[in-house]
Amino acid sequence: MKVYHLLNTCLALIAGCIMFTSCSDDDDPLKGGIALSTQNITSPEGATVTQNALTVDGKGGTFSIPLTCGLEDYDLDITYTAVVPAKDATWCKATITGNKLNIEVSVSKDAQSRSTTATLTAVATGAEIAPLELTINQGAKITPKGEVILKTDQMTAPANVKLEGGLLDISYVGGDVTIPVGTTLEDQTIDVEYALTVPEDAKWLTADLTGGTLNIRISPTAAKSDNTADITIAAAGKTEETEISSLRLSVKQAKLNSSMDMVVVEGGTFKFGEGKDYTQSYTHDVTVSSFYIATTEITQKLYNEIMGENPSDKKFRGDNYPVNKVDWAKACEFCNKLSEKEGLTPAYKQEGTIRIEDIWFGGVTEIPNYIYDPATVSNGYRIPTSAEWEFAAKGGNEGCKNLTVFSGSDNYSEVGWWQDNSAVGGSASLHEVGKLKANQLGIYDMSGNVGEWCYDYGVPYGYEYPLEPETDPIGPVENLNDTKIYRGGYYSTYDTKGKVYYADKMDPTATYDTIGFRVVRTIK
Repeated sequence: MKVYHLLNTCLALIAGCIMFTSCSDDDDPLKGGIALSTQNITSPEGATVTQNALTVDGKGGTFSIPLTCGLEDYDLDITYTAVVPAKDATWCKATITGNKLNIEVSVSKDAQSRSTTATLTAVATGAEIAPLELTINQGAKITPKGEVILKTDQMTAPANVKLEGGLLDISYVGGDVTIPVGTTLEDQTIDVEYALTVPEDAKWLTADLTGGTLNIRISPTAAKSDNTADITIAAAGKTEETEISSLRLSVKQAKLNSSMDMVVVEGGTFKFGEGKDYTQSYTHDVTVSSFYIATTEITQKLYNEIMGENPSDKKFRGDNYPVNKVDWAKACEFCNKLSEKEGLTPAYKQEGTIRIEDIWFGGVTEIPNYIYDPATVSNGYRIPTSAEWEFAAKGGNEGCKNLTVFSGSDNYSEVGWWQDNSAVGGSASLHEVGKLKANQLGIYDMSGNVGEWCYDYGVPYGYEYPLEPETDPIGPVENLNDTKIYRGGYYSTYDTKGKVYYADKMDPTATYDTIGFRVVRTIK
């Protein structure tokens, strides 16, 4: 009986122990640990992700990584948190959205690498979840590297401009070119400032960089060789360090295609008929467009090459003497033939004739009539209008501000051959072109040597000139008194005819040893 009772007691104790053990297992919390998922991760380019560390370069970026804790199969409401030390929160931010960890690393401006630790924790009722210490490593700052570029697809320029392979090629007439400038760093929203360098000796071009746009102005040239210059554009970040390669733009302006030396006369407005010592009654404002003008009168050599003859007076023959005894129509014909030889568009259209009646001996002389229309786009040679001739003789815009009596001087003998200084062997004589001082523009013999045909018809005495301002005038449109204008005086006459304001007129069929011509070209 005692044995039986003892056995029951033991069995009861064993059962109690079993029941106690079972109750203890039911009350233990679930255990897990935070880990980074290997699925659906987004990270900056070049960054690495391990279970314990994130590594990114100096450019920084944003990581988005799902979190796990091993308890996803249980019906638990898990709340994650992420904390970065306050001292590092300026460059590394950690946030949690649901079960997704977001780490945002800013761009480094430090020369050294840096790191911090984000402490990840999670809580859920009935569970113990081990935290994760996640190290975030960032490399030293990366200096943005790029290069200056020209946005050539947005370039505006005249038709005579070509940009290819870093070379801006433009014809001798010049023009204005605008090209937006940028860098290859524009997608990084880096604020950049530019610096432009233009060679000081490149007087034929001006350039500026305004509002991110390169503006180039290339003046017309009369040079006998190509103009070349290199423009450099440098760039740097305004508020941060950058390495931006500069851009070099080579500019080439083609030389003037011409059989003779010419200069550019920049257009402007002046008092037509005004002299330093006298002013004509018809003086008024005249504006002329820019043009080229030959530095010398047409020589006998060049005239013979083009026309196949030399009509000059036999007393005054020589390759470098001015051609003379040429009527007005022959001067125009020469211009067209020279234009054709050089591949230019002739300036004149031959249309009808000019009939000159001889009031002394009777009869009529006819010469071809050559029509010039300033509105016509033509780059060929022509004789100057009276206004162009006077503007060039005065020295252009600068010369008109400080007039001289003759072309380039108040002393006639310094710049021109006339009756007081031209004698050879006791007789007044022509001289080779370009032997005396040039005027302000580098033009020779505008006063003296031979008179020079102009395009304009002459007018009868008493003619009332229009006094309102004019632009590129060509004189009367019809023959009013059977004359054409010539200017500049000549070797055998008095000084008044050589003055810059003085205009004379003559029968256009006349051929005298005192009359020759020089040529101009419209800049178009």
